[in-house]
Amino acid sequence: MALSGDNAQPHPWHDLAIRAITQGDVCSIHELIGDIYKEYGMTLYLRDPAEAHLLDPVQSFADQGGGFWAAEANGQILATCGIVVQNEDGINEALLKSVYVAPQARRYGLASRMVGHAIDNARDRELTRMTLWTDTRFIAAHRFYESLGFVYKGERKLNDWNDSSEYCYQKTIS
Repeated sequence: MALSGDNAQPHPWHDLAIRAITQGDVCSIHELIGDIYKEYGMTLYLRDPAEAHLLDPVQSFADQGGGFWAAEANGQILATCGIVVQNEDGINEALLKSVYVAPQARRYGLASRMVGHAIDNARDRELTRMTLWTDTRFIAAHRFYESLGFVYKGERKLNDWNDSSEYCYQKTIS
């Protein structure tokens, strides 16, 4: 699926692959997300209920009818993305979660590829809508999602370790 939004340049990795994560990836995923959180003055605290899906992401995403993927090159995880299936307002939809791209891998179109992979996977499951929640501090991500056709739907306050507020975005994917 071709998506806009990244102002992408050709990536330098000859062996880039998007694949399902394994248990062996979990520590690398925690490190990636933790490093990104630090960019925003946040902490990845895995005992926080808001991060429960990251304790055992392989099982958590599978238990919720979804999948979790990594973009890997040269043995390094450069990006992540996942979906879970939820019923919202009587509609079975994909909830997009954990879209993260390592700083050195940004501006190469990985975020677009990861979200495109998630959309394709959701369509294969005959889901027609995708929803996501993104921290209000992730300003570049908001512009990115809007460039992909996601529409702002509201805000919520979390009672989490990082005192987060999140914006909701949705997109019809049928």
